[in-house]
Amino acid sequence: MQGAESSGANAFGVIRDGKEFDPAPVSGKVTGYRVISGDVTFSRSAGGGGYGDPLERDANEVATDVAYGYVSERGALEDYGVVVRAKTQRGVRTLEDWEVDDAATQEERARLRHRRRAFTLVQARGVTTVGGRHLCFASHATLAALEVESGTPIEILSPVGAPLRLWVEAEEGVPDASLAVDEPTLEVLNLVFGDRCPVRRLRTTRG
Repeated sequence: MQGAESSGANAFGVIRDGKEFDPAPVSGKVTGYRVISGDVTFSRSAGGGGYGDPLERDANEVATDVAYGYVSERGALEDYGVVVRAKTQRGVRTLEDWEVDDAATQEERARLRHRRRAFTLVQARGVTTVGGRHLCFASHATLAALEVESGTPIEILSPVGAPLRLWVEAEEGVPDASLAVDEPTLEVLNLVFGDRCPVRRLRTTRG
C-alpha cells in the first residue's frame, strides 16, 4: 500500500531430475497435475506486504529490526536502502552492536530511487485476459527497461491502494515507455489513459 513492497508471491512447483519448474500457467494455482516417481513437490507461502515507501523509513528503525532479527542485513540494503554495519564480528550481537552508515545509506537510497521506472498508460488493443491471466502489453524496449521477459508478471502501483499485478506481453506498436492496459485496469488503479505511474518487477521470494 502507498508505494510499499508487496509480499513474495505464493508458489507451487515440482523438482524433477534436479530441476525446479512451475507446472501451472498461473503461478501458485494448479490442480490435477500428474507427478511421477521421484518427483519432489514444494510450496512457498506469501508473506504480508508493507505500507509506505520503504526508502522513506527511518534508517535507525531498520537497524533495530536487523538487531532483533526481523530483517537481514541483505534485506535492509535491498529493500530499505539502509547500510547497516556490525560493530563486532564475534559473539551474540545486541542492539548496541549495530550502526547505520549514514553516508552509504544516502548513496544507496539515491541509487534505488534512480532505478525506479514510471510508464504512461495507453489503451490496449484486443484480448486482455487469457487462461486466467490479466494482460498488459509493452514494447521490447520497455521490457528491457523493466528487466523482464515477455510473459512475466509485473506490478503497477496505484496512487491510492494496493498495486495491481498483471502479466506483460511484448507487442509491436506500443510506444516505448508505455504500458497498454484495458479500462478495467484503470478502474482498479483509479487512473486514466495518459497517466504515468510506477511499474516494477514482481517481487520474488528469496531462497
